[in-house]
Amino acid sequence: MLKFLRTALAELREVKMPEELVLLKKAIGISCQGHIEIMKALKPGMHEYDAQAIGEYVFKRNGSEYVGYPQYLRRRGRTSCILHYESNRRPLKSGDIQLDDMGAEYHGYSADVTRTIPVNGKFSAEQKVVYELVYKRRKRVSKNASRQ
Repeated sequence: MLKFLRTALAELREVKMPEELVLLKKAIGISCQGHIEIMKALKPGMHEYDAQAIGEYVFKRNGSEYVGYPQYLRRRGRTSCILHYESNRRPLKSGDIQLDDMGAEYHGYSADVTRTIPVNGKFSAEQKVVYELVYKRRKRVSKNASRQ
């Protein structure tokens, strides 16, 4: 019975009323704006928590009541493979890439946006190759999903 209820509830969560879609789009827009402001500000010498603070400020400034989930900002190196790394205390260096997994919550609806950002504003040749491979794959998946 419990398995049936989990399945039924999961299916119901996939269906959204038009009013819910408005709230989700607002949460997504706020989240994307936070990421954009981080991209503009990110530079060597900042700390991971500086980027987090920028994102959370933009969320609040644009009407988000809460963050959708704990913010995960990781950079290459020791913490890059820690799934839920939350310390955010390390300084950012030129040549680092930072993964920002942040989402705003708006009226109970949460976005989930993840971006990879070069700290110095430019991917290295190796980073660019990996980024472009992932980007092309994501576009292919999105294109196939829209056909269904």
